[in-house]
Amino acid sequence: MAEAGHSFGLESDGRITSPGWAERRRASRRTVRLPATIVLGGEAVIAGATLRDVSTGGLGIECHCVAPEGTSVSVRIVGNRQFEGRIAWTNGERIGAELDRQLYLDDPLIQTS
Repeated sequence: MAEAGHSFGLESDGRITSPGWAERRRASRRTVRLPATIVLGGEAVIAGATLRDVSTGGLGIECHCVAPEGTSVSVRIVGNRQFEGRIAWTNGERIGAELDRQLYLDDPLIQTS
């Protein structure tokens, strides 16, 4: 529940956030829209996912899957790039993955121009 005098927010992608949620992020995110294939727990392969945002430390993914926090995840995108991490959060048809290895700020996926 929100603190007195605070209300929940609505992100542009439809996610509901709690007060101070965006301020707790450790790295800024870049919005992307890239087709992705994910593997959950080393077994369940899910094609048709979409990488929605990326930061140096994590990925936001839209998919039709259910996975508990802490589940290992492998994400493959265009160009045969692959990222390894763990599910950090779930929210309906979206999951957030914390990367095992952070991306560099000069990574083309992070660059906005």
